[in-house]
Amino acid sequence: MTKAERFNRRQKKGRDAEWEAFVPFLAERAPGTFLDVGCGTGYAMVQGKKLGFEVFGVDPELSKFGVHDASVKVVSDRMVTAAAEDLPFENDCFDLIYSSHAIEHFADPKAGVAEMARVLKPGGRAVLMVPTGTMAAILVVSRWLFYTHRAVAKFVVRTRSLKGFLHIFLGEPHGTEASFAIGEIKKFSISRWQSLVADSFEVEQVLLPCLYPWPDYPPLFPMMRLKRFSTSVVFICSKKTEPQID
Repeated sequence: MTKAERFNRRQKKGRDAEWEAFVPFLAERAPGTFLDVGCGTGYAMVQGKKLGFEVFGVDPELSKFGVHDASVKVVSDRMVTAAAEDLPFENDCFDLIYSSHAIEHFADPKAGVAEMARVLKPGGRAVLMVPTGTMAAILVVSRWLFYTHRAVAKFVVRTRSLKGFLHIFLGEPHGTEASFAIGEIKKFSISRWQSLVADSFEVEQVLLPCLYPWPDYPPLFPMMRLKRFSTSVVFICSKKTEPQID
C-alpha cells in the first residue's frame, strides 16, 4: 500500500465517522438543494446525492487526488472552481449549506462564512464542521513522534532557514490563521469557532462527532466517541432573521 493510499484510507475512516454523526439530521432535510463549500474531491456531494439532494460544490482548487469513492464521477459536473469568499450564486438559493474542514483554509474565514449565510434560503440549514484545538494538539504530538527526526535531517541538508527550523518543533500550520501548528491549539478552540459562525448564523446545535488520529501518521490511538473531546466540531445553523422595523 502506498503512502497516499494509507492516508486516504485513514482519512476516509474519520470522514465516515463524522458524517454518521449528523446524517440523520441531513436525511430529514432531503430532498433539496445542497451546496458543499470546499468540496475537495466530492466526498460529501456523493453522500448528499445518496440521500436525495440535488448537489453542488465549490472549491478554489478542485483536487485530483485522494478520491475516496469511484462514484464521485456522478457529481463532478456539479463542481465549480470558486472561492468561498465570493460564491457564484444568488442570494437565498440553497436549502442546505455544508462545509467540512474547509473554513480553516479560507483566506478570510469571516467573509467565507458570511457568504454561506447569504446563499442559504430562509428556513434552510447550514452544517459547518471545523477542526478543534484537540485536533491541532494531535497533529503537533504526531509530528514530534513520527516526523521530527526526519525533519531535522532535512533541515541540516537543505532548508537552513529560521522558519523551517521552527516548523520542525512547532509544526507547519494546518490552516491560514496561525504561523505554526502549535498556535492552532488555541486558534481552533470551539468557543472561537462558535463566535465566528454566530456572526452570520443562528447556531442551533453543537456536535462533537468523534476523536481520531491524524491521518498522515501511524495512529496514536483508535477512533473513539467521547463526550468532551473530538477532532472536529459541527455547528448546525439557521439563517439569521432580519430585525423587524415598526
